[in-house]
Amino acid sequence: MIDLIVIHTNAEIAIKCVKYKDVKTTQRKTDSNEVRALIGILTLIAAMKENHLPSRELFDFTFCGNRYRSTMPNERFDFLINCLRFDDKYKREQRRLTDVYAPFRDMWDLFITACQENQKPSCYLTIDEQLLGFRGRCPFRIYIPNKPNKYGVKIEMLVDNSTKYMVDAEPYLGSFTKTDGLNVLTKGKATLRITARAYPEDRNSYFLL
Repeated sequence: MIDLIVIHTNAEIAIKCVKYKDVKTTQRKTDSNEVRALIGILTLIAAMKENHLPSRELFDFTFCGNRYRSTMPNERFDFLINCLRFDDKYKREQRRLTDVYAPFRDMWDLFITACQENQKPSCYLTIDEQLLGFRGRCPFRIYIPNKPNKYGVKIEMLVDNSTKYMVDAEPYLGSFTKTDGLNVLTKGKATLRITARAYPEDRNSYFLL
């Protein structure tokens, strides 16, 4: 998974570096260690509930001390975030014809596979949804007025009752949602997909309404 991010991010860096007469350290190619460090920074930012702060404040000693700047400079962080890619952009438009989630689909599938391979769930599972706050450009961004963030991407999740471990998940893509041949209404497509993958294991699934 990390290796794919490195490959596609470096491809984007190479494209951007063509515009520079002199490539500095900030614009150098990345590697797996640095990508892991970047993910670590993003995880810590979320854990500290500082994801609303601009990067210049995150890397300012006055606001956040050295917890981020000790890993990489602000300029390098901004450059990597700007270049971060998860798929082959030259084949993206072709894949988008059949999957609107194409820019992140391969990475998502690898992540879900890793979740399923690393823990065997108990007999009781719960299905619920989570709205990931997001106000950027996205064809399947939705509006839920009773949620704190209101706008974002809805994720339908299958979770182990006893451990709260996420066993499976599917982004809600609206009318773009894949059905895998299931003749169902749009609202229930993602739910049926993740439960169908659990049924062969003879488990009980509960819905939170």
